[in-house]
Amino acid sequence: MPKEMEASIRTAYRTGDVVIGLSRVRKDLVLGKLKAVVYSSSLPHKRADELENLAKLSEVPIRRASFTSVDLGHLCNKPFPIAVIGVKEFGQSDLGAIVKS
Repeated sequence: MPKEMEASIRTAYRTGDVVIGLSRVRKDLVLGKLKAVVYSSSLPHKRADELENLAKLSEVPIRRASFTSVDLGHLCNKPFPIAVIGVKEFGQSDLGAIVKS
């Protein structure tokens, strides 16, 4: 798991405004409320393609993480897997720069 992205996701979740789950992220992408999207490597390709298209239409940077949904859940201090997170506010995190690169 890339340490830089891992730390940024933890910081964004702790100090920023992050939504979790595919349906919430899709809804907020359509409404233009997100600044960035990160999805896990275990998200099915059909869903990932759908997210990529929505993000492109909404002009929101999106990044596929190299870790699984279980790892993403642990980064967000949740006892369940998380396939997708959407960032409304980055807080003290530098996740915005990482996602754009």
